[in-house]
Amino acid sequence: MQHKEAGFSLLEWALVTIVTGILIFFLLTRILDLLVDAERVNLSQWEAKLKNALSHEMSRLVIGREFEQLARMDGMNPIGLLPERPERYLGESVNPRLADLPPGAWIYDSFRKVLIYTINHPAHFQSTLAGRPRAEYRV
Repeated sequence: MQHKEAGFSLLEWALVTIVTGILIFFLLTRILDLLVDAERVNLSQWEAKLKNALSHEMSRLVIGREFEQLARMDGMNPIGLLPERPERYLGESVNPRLADLPPGAWIYDSFRKVLIYTINHPAHFQSTLAGRPRAEYRV
């Protein structure tokens, strides 16, 4: 009586490898989608925090009848109004070189008076701004 050895044939190994590769591809694609969604949500949350802080400051000035202070808010760095700063906030700079900024960083350009966020996943971001993909905010 002959015993047939139990094992996988070359065809079975090839099929397992192909199926595993396809599953890994879909898993990595889904992870990238989740990372892009997480960045989008994070950016939206910071936008909401900035708007809330600006609204709070404007209300405080109006209630205190400090109307001349409202004009001084034009072009200000709104990060100073937040109780916490974004994790990758690099501070203020005069005309920062966008190419030198790390992805996912915040910086205030004190020359142009804009708050800049550099996008982590630029292939999934659309903007009318020329150059490096980014979001810009001006008070």
